[in-house]
This record gives sequence, structure tokens and C-alpha cells, in this order.
Amino acid sequence: MKNYIILILCFYSFNAIHSQYKTQAYKSLTKIAKKGAAKGSSEAIEYSSKKISKEVINTIITSTYKRERRKAIASKLTKDEFVTFIERSGFSHKEAEKVFLKLGKENNRMIYSLISNDTPIALRKILIEDASAKPQFFKIIYNDPKLLNSFELVYSMGRKYRTDLKILNKVYKREFPIDINTIVSNGGLNKYGVKYFNKIITLTNGIKIRGYFPDFINYTIFQTKIPQHRLLKSDASQFNYAFLKFQKNLKINPEMQKKFTRKELKELLTRKLKSTKSESTSKVPGYTWHHNESGFLQLVETKVHNDVKHTGDRALKGGGKEIRKSIIH
Repeated sequence: MKNYIILILCFYSFNAIHSQYKTQAYKSLTKIAKKGAAKGSSEAIEYSSKKISKEVINTIITSTYKRERRKAIASKLTKDEFVTFIERSGFSHKEAEKVFLKLGKENNRMIYSLISNDTPIALRKILIEDASAKPQFFKIIYNDPKLLNSFELVYSMGRKYRTDLKILNKVYKREFPIDINTIVSNGGLNKYGVKYFNKIITLTNGIKIRGYFPDFINYTIFQTKIPQHRLLKSDASQFNYAFLKFQKNLKINPEMQKKFTRKELKELLTRKLKSTKSESTSKVPGYTWHHNESGFLQLVETKVHNDVKHTGDRALKGGGKEIRKSIIH
């Protein structure tokens, strides 16, 4: 019994590790623990201690130590230091000051203990945004390693989904595909003849979700795949990237050119993007950039796009509105 208690404590301390450090360690420990337990309680720990690699042990110790060390550091930080920390997580200085005040002392310290220098900036921003908007939810996942790990796996989804405890539990249990509540919850047509399809979407980390999505292809004049490294960039950054692809295609596509007046065509072909912080530089008259659920940016007729209710890919893999208007470029 003593040996099993030690083994359980080993797993408990391991579960406190930030998920970005523990994937390999988890697989190794699970395999080793099962083999150790199979050999009987008297030999379990001895067997496990022989098989756990130094690398795995170092991962556990180092990761746990980092969090505890950052908790100690956080207790001594001044307001200005916290604001600077928040600002470096994708906020303007003015936004950072507001967030600091809204979070309060305890939540600021908790967040600081979770975030390290190698935490992706989009995850940092989303974690801080959600802690500010839903403090009770944040405390729940902070104190539950399995939910925190699940949150980090789906943080690129919109807040509606990533803060849903039912979804997080299904992620933890690997119950895929996960049915999500999309704006439209059944198939059928609308006045434009746009069909809704029940589709299984695979997120960037392999998690599968299922919902209803519209097919705008009959009203789309151009589409391009969003590169993996741009999925968690702002709308302005993504749209400008897509516009340059569209502009290049427009120059050699006579049929597409017919969609615009002579004046519009000249402006589109000669336009130079001024800044990734301005969406206006990527706008196309009569059309809207749509985040397709399969990771494409589609140039869809504005009236159709606006009238057909839908859940777009920004809510699935793009971090939701917290990233849509962010300063992450």
C-alpha cells in the first residue's frame, strides 16, 4: 500500500505540470506505472524507478519547480511589473492597466505562475482575457490540472467553446468527435440556396469536433488557405495576407475581373497595403472575407455572407473575438 501511495503522489505532482512540458512524460509514466503495478505492490516503485528515464524525471521536477518559483516571484511584483507582463502578452498599455485592475491581486498572481517565457503569446492573451471575463471559470481550471490541460489543447477555439466545462471534460476523456453548438443546429437550405452540412472538423492538435456549417462555394469568387502560423493572428493580418493572394490571381483571371467595374479593378490591381493594423486595406467591394471551417479564407458576396447565419472558423481555430481584433500580427 505504501508503494502505491508514493506512486499516486508521483502522478499527482506530475499533473500539476504545465501541459506544454508534460506530453512525453505522461505517456512514459502511464506505461511504467501499469507495468510496475502488474508486478505487485512490493515491486511497483522499484520497477518504476528503474524504468523512468532521467529526462522524464527532470521534466517533472523542472516544470513543477518553475510554477512554484513563479508563484513566489509573483507575490513580490509591483503593479507596474504586472502591467508590463500583461502588455507583453498581446495587450496595449492602456488595455493592460484595465485588465490588471479587473483581475485583482490573486488572479494576477495565479496567471503569472502559469505563464512562462516560452508560452505562445496567443495562449497568454487568451488565458488573461478569460481569467478577466470569467474569474470563476479560471479558478476552476487553475485548481484542476486535467481541465487546465484540456483548456490549453482547445484555447484556439472561441470563448463559448473553450470555457465550456463539458467540452473540456470530453477533451480530457478523449470522447471524439465532440458535438458543439453552432449557430445553425440542423441542415437544410435558406433563401440563397446555401446548404448547411453536418461536418467533423479536425483542430490543429488532432481534436475532432462536429457541427453544422454553410457551403458558400456558389457565392465565392476566390479562396486561399490560411497558413498554420497565421491561424492565431489578427483579422487584419489574415485578410491582408489573403488580399495579396487575391490581387495576384486577379491580374491573370479575366473572368474574375468581370466582377468589378473598371474603376474598382484599377484600384484593386494597384492597391498597396499600408498596415497590417487596418482591415480597410484588404476590403474588396461587394465581398466579405469569410473564415471557412476548413481553414480557408473565402471571398464571399457580402449580402449572402451577412444574411446567412453561421459559425465561422475564427470561432473554431482562430481564438475567437479575443484574437480577431488583437494587436497580434
